Amino acid sequence: MKKLGLEYLDLYLIHWPAVSRWHDDWREINRSTWKAFEELYRDGRIKAIGVSNFLAHHVQALTEDSDIKPMVNQIEYHPGFGQVKSAAQICIRWLLQKNIVPLPKSTHEKYIMENVDVFDFLLSEEDMEAIDRIPYCGGMMFDPDSARS
Repeated sequence: MKKLGLEYLDLYLIHWPAVSRWHDDWREINRSTWKAFEELYRDGRIKAIGVSNFLAHHVQALTEDSDIKPMVNQIEYHPGFGQVKSAAQICIRWLLQKNIVPLPKSTHEKYIMENVDVFDFLLSEEDMEAIDRIPYCGGMMFDPDSARS
């Protein structure tokens, strides 16, 4: 945080769970990492702690082994990887209508402004269903237990 010039972080995530496919002691690895997160949270250096790409059984094990439950489980969820009322706005609106909180990213002011300009329209049911039918077209592995290195 010193290098970042920050007194605290808003959110800190374990990016990917240790899994049984690669680690016999996967649960202990996740537990010990989480204990360090809990300490940073208790010290006020991090405002929220969570996980990313954890499946239900990973979260279950972590909650059984911890004092503080994960506040976030960030997963990749979008219709394809389109990035061009822009395709990004459609993707954000699609997520909002599914009651999923989108976390769009941009460093360009134009796109940042587009990303927040998604509350003056709704996608029709037909559009939602069409987007739902988009075939898988890349991204991170959905299942950390079956991911290959």
